[in-house]
Order: sequence, then structure tokens, then C-alpha cells
Amino acid sequence: TTVAIDLMVYAILNVDEKNQVLTTYIWYRQFWTDEFLQWDPQDFDNIIQLSIPTENIWVPDILINEFVDVGKSPDIPYVYVNYEGQVKNYKPIQVVTACSLEIYSFPFDVQNCTFTFTSWLHNIRDINISLLRSPEAVKYDRSIFMNKGEWELLYINTQFNEFNLEREVTNDGYAEM
Repeated sequence: TTVAIDLMVYAILNVDEKNQVLTTYIWYRQFWTDEFLQWDPQDFDNIIQLSIPTENIWVPDILINEFVDVGKSPDIPYVYVNYEGQVKNYKPIQVVTACSLEIYSFPFDVQNCTFTFTSWLHNIRDINISLLRSPEAVKYDRSIFMNKGEWELLYINTQFNEFNLEREVTNDGYAEM
């Protein structure tokens, strides 16, 4: 299953230089197709989209590797599914991540923090991760960024990697974005 992901940074909530922790609030979106959730709208009163509880369907286990603490994210227990089986999972997430902060040139420092999205359980044959939008569209998107603090969002670089846990290269690698 290919899972297309997208994120937009809404706010930088806290930068804890002492503990090397960054707290942000992001809008995270996942899109995939589930062939078991398809139907013919003509057979169901022309219904073309439903809202379904996430506990009733398969949802990819894509996590952020740098997570160090559970944030105060609202629980969104539903996804949208259209008649072609396309699933949309939208989640606002408070992300508390480890970040190697270099503050030696404060207040003119520039920080580079990484969010690595990967499946915890499934290899690339089960879940492949792609970007919903082009890297260029993601890079400078500040459309929802709340810049009311001391930190400014410069850009978001995106990169796909495939890695193996085994020493020899196999087809059982993992995808990360």
C-alpha cells in the first residue's frame, strides 16, 4: 500500500534548549487506497463518501522517529472514505521531538530539526511512503504557520530514504520520509 503523506507546520510552541526538545503543532494528512472499502454509489443511494471510525479499518502505523514525548493532540477518531476506497486521514498533532539544537550564535542561530516518518512494523513491500504534494510545494508552504513567537519557519526539506535493518541488502527494506 502506498501512503501519501503531507504536513504543514502550524506553530512552533516551545524550544527547550537545555533538554534539546522541540515542540511543534502540525497538520498531518495521510492518503491511501483500501480496495476492501470500495462500493458502487448507485447501489447505495448515490453516497460517494463516508466518515468511518478509525478503529473499524486498517490505518497505517506511520510514526515520527524523533518523538520523545506524547503531546496534547486531539483525538480524531474518524477518516473519510470515498466510493473508490480512497482514505483521507487528517490529524492535528502536537509533536514533541528530540532536536540537536545549536544555540551558540543566539539570537541569530538557525536550527535544523528532523521529522522522520516511517512505518514501525511494515517494510516497504507492505507500506511505501510518498509525498502528497511536490517537494517544492511543501518547502516554502507557510500558509497556516502562526508566526507570533520568536521563531521563524524558513523551509521544510523533504527526502525519501529506504533503509535495511539487515547487513545485506534485501527486498525487506523500510521506507522513510
